[in-house]
Parts: sequence; C-alpha cells; structure tokens
Amino acid sequence: MSRTTRPINLPTAQGSNLQSEAGQWAMRASKAGTSYIKYVAYARPSAAESDAAWMISENTYDTAGDLVQKKFAVSSSGEVADFNQVYDSSSAISISAISKANPGQVTTSAAHGLVNGDLVEIVSVAGMTEVNSDGYGGTIFIVTKVDSTKFTIGVDTSGYTTYTSGGSVYRRTYLNDLTYA
Repeated sequence: MSRTTRPINLPTAQGSNLQSEAGQWAMRASKAGTSYIKYVAYARPSAAESDAAWMISENTYDTAGDLVQKKFAVSSSGEVADFNQVYDSSSAISISAISKANPGQVTTSAAHGLVNGDLVEIVSVAGMTEVNSDGYGGTIFIVTKVDSTKFTIGVDTSGYTTYTSGGSVYRRTYLNDLTYA
C-alpha cells in the first residue's frame, strides 16, 4: 500500500489538512520490561496491530529517567519505515506448565516455534501470576529453547507460586523483527 500523506494528516479535496484529534489515531506503547515507555507506535484510524500501517519508535533513557534518544523502525533498505510497519502479528501460544526452577521452564501445548534470544510476553497464567505481564510489554522474558514445546525464561521461578493452569505466550513483532536507527 502506497501512501502520499501520513495517516495523521486528513487532506481536504483542495489539499489542505483538516484538524485531527488524538482519539482518531491508533496508538500503542510498551515498557518492554523496563521502567519507562520503551516503544511508541502510531497508525491511521482503525488499523489493526497486524496491519502494515504503523510508525514505531524506540526510546532510550539515561539513569535519571530522561529521554536521551529516539530511534525509528527502518525498512530493510535503512529508510525510516513511515507508517508501513506491523506492530504485532503474534499469535497466542497456549501454556500447559511452568516449572518452579532456576531458570523457570515453560511448556506449551503445541510446538512454539521460538528460537534462542526471542523476546516474549506471558499473560493470563493462573497460580504463578508472578510471570504475568500486562499485555503491553510490562514484563518481557528472553527465550532459551529446550525443545519444540519447552523453553526457559531466564528467571528463577523457584520461589514463585505454583502454576495451576492457563496462560499464553506471545512473541512480540515490535521487539523481535524490527530494526531501529
């Protein structure tokens, strides 16, 4: 899809821009496991997270919490990806068990397709709620693949509450598949 204007510009038939309100834009933010908002994304109205319609930036903060750098997702040719990136096209991978171990090991109901170094988010686990994220990147784990249905999350879960049921793991697109420059 080719765009001649950014989605936040609403051109009239005469070529001037109409004023738009923030409520008309799609916006997502993620802490990506940090204390501050690490990723910010904007898209045209009614864009789904899996649509190639997002402009995504990655923020870097100093030790005082001040924003010191903002990088934007770039295309494979190194150009700023102006409203043509996918924010997140991940599918839920059902969890069947999480061990109380160092490091904690997650077992999935089917093959997970993850590789070493993938960044994942876990949500909706019953029992071992300490691993649950907020769905917005509040808690992120680094995968070490054990086999097709098991991986470790790099965290000592031995002191966590015992896993009882449920939960899903998501391999977030904006964390794993984009380059920022």
